[in-house]
Amino acid sequence: MGYIKRYIQSLIASVFRKYRFKKFRVSEYQKKSDTLFILGTGNSVNDITKEDFEKIKNYDSFSINFFILHEFLTDIYMFEYIRDTERMLLWIETMREKIKRDMFRYILTSNLTLEKLKLPQYYPMRKFVYGRLKDNLAYYYVMLASCRTVKSLKYLNLFHRILPANIMLHVRGSLSVALSFAIRRKFKNIVLCGIDLDDAGNFFEFSDSFQVSTGVHKTSLPIGGLSPIDEYVKFVVRHYVDIKFYVWSPKSKLSKVIEVFNWNKL
Repeated sequence: MGYIKRYIQSLIASVFRKYRFKKFRVSEYQKKSDTLFILGTGNSVNDITKEDFEKIKNYDSFSINFFILHEFLTDIYMFEYIRDTERMLLWIETMREKIKRDMFRYILTSNLTLEKLKLPQYYPMRKFVYGRLKDNLAYYYVMLASCRTVKSLKYLNLFHRILPANIMLHVRGSLSVALSFAIRRKFKNIVLCGIDLDDAGNFFEFSDSFQVSTGVHKTSLPIGGLSPIDEYVKFVVRHYVDIKFYVWSPKSKLSKVIEVFNWNKL
C-alpha cells in the first residue's frame, strides 16, 4: 500500500505543483546512440583516460551531482539540493564558471529539490538556480520508493511501466533516477562509471560526509531498515535481461555482479 500511496502523491504533485522552469519528459530526450554512460563521483573516474572520454562523446551520457567538478561535459547533468554549506557554495561557483564556457544539453533537477530550495538554509542555492539557470533548467517529478525488504523490489518494475514520462523513480539515491531514465528511454547498454559504492574517496579532493570507515558508501548500508542501493541495482540488472549492464572499473563493488566494461563490448 505504501507504493500505491506514493504513486498517487507523485501524480497529484505533477498536476498541481508548478515551477517556473521547463518540464522534462523522458520521451523528449533525443538519443545519439543505444548506449548511456552514467557518471558518478567515485575515485575510479580517475582511471578514465582522455581518449576514453573522447569516445564517450559519441554516445549518450548522464552525470550526477558533483561530477560537475570534472571537465567532461555530459549530455545530461542532474543535481539535487546540497545540505552542506561549504559544498553548496563550491557547487554554485563551479556551475557559474561551467555555464560561462559550455552548456549541457539538459540540466535537470526534481520537484523535491525545488521544494527544498524554498527553505532558508538553501537560499544561496535557490538564488543561483532561479537567477542563473532559469533558462536552462528543466525539472521532473519524483516518486520516492523506500524499500525495506529485497522482496518488495519486484513491485518497482510496475512503476517503471506505468509512471508518466515526467515522473522518475527515486530509490535510495540519485543513481536510481539515472537508471529510471535509462530504462524508460530504452537504452540497450548502460555503463556505470565512478559508481564505486565504497569509501575510497571521490575523483576530486574533498571530504565526503556520505563516506564512512566501513569500506562501503552510505547508500550501501541498510540504514533505518532501508535496503541498500546495491540491492536495487542488482534487481534492475537481473530483471531487465534485454539491457546490457556494465561497470567501468573492477574497483566498483558492483563488479562482483556486473560485467566490467571494455570498448569491444559495443
